[in-house]
Amino acid sequence: MHLKPKLPSIAYIAILATAGASAQTGSVPAQWADTSSSDIPRFDVISVKPDNNPNAISHARVDADGLGAENVTVHMLLMESYQLNENQLVGEPSWAKTDRFDIEAKVAGPDVAKLATLSTRDRRSMFRQVLSDQFHLTTHVETRQLPVYVVTVAKGGPKFKQHVPDPAHPDHENGSGWFNWSRGKLTAQGPAMSYFLYALSLELHRTFVDKTGLTGNYDFNLEWTPDDIAASSDGNSSSAQSAEGNSAPSIFTAIQEQLGLKLKSAKVPVQVMVVDNVTRPTRD
Repeated sequence: MHLKPKLPSIAYIAILATAGASAQTGSVPAQWADTSSSDIPRFDVISVKPDNNPNAISHARVDADGLGAENVTVHMLLMESYQLNENQLVGEPSWAKTDRFDIEAKVAGPDVAKLATLSTRDRRSMFRQVLSDQFHLTTHVETRQLPVYVVTVAKGGPKFKQHVPDPAHPDHENGSGWFNWSRGKLTAQGPAMSYFLYALSLELHRTFVDKTGLTGNYDFNLEWTPDDIAASSDGNSSSAQSAEGNSAPSIFTAIQEQLGLKLKSAKVPVQVMVVDNVTRPTRD
């Protein structure tokens, strides 16, 4: 697992492995679909305890017999389990972003073997059981006009390569790719375009609409100067280059120059998840 550098945040399980969020109308997005009647196992035991350390690192993990998370908020669990962008989640109470919890959720019997066969997307979706059973979450979906980035291939074509499977790392060949994310740098091996654009959407806090027409799996390398470093230079390029030894461009420039992709702002109908009810778990 890899921790996205903007703390506090949740460590994404086999990071960013579901289909990227996109502007949609009509049916509920596939990554939000109800999983209660599917082959996904149900947890036999769920434990939720308050975590009163606001400075601890938030992370989630997959165990052989379940899922665990430490120092996470309800907001993080919603973002993780439904693969939302910030502007796609509406109506949370303030405590959902501040109160932190430790979670242990276990399956039993034959469901242990079934858990091992699940895709990363399905494993991630199992956090919805925790939200429903322990936090009494109910939601509905609405369509709203929201700002998005429409992604197209820039003049000159893409500047990344088709992914070649690596037999030495079969765990990277699960269809979702492998991500290594550090401050101002993102490397990805083998994700589909939708997965990679979802990663970028987390950095830029806006839904991406994929209009590239690219359907394969690719290797990406992107390096940029984070906004706070660029701002601290007060427009002085030499200061920006010296800050943390980073001379990379802004993320928007880097996406076009290094990847051959172009972002264009637009407003389109986007499906959002509206929280109708969520409550703190009761203590026994």
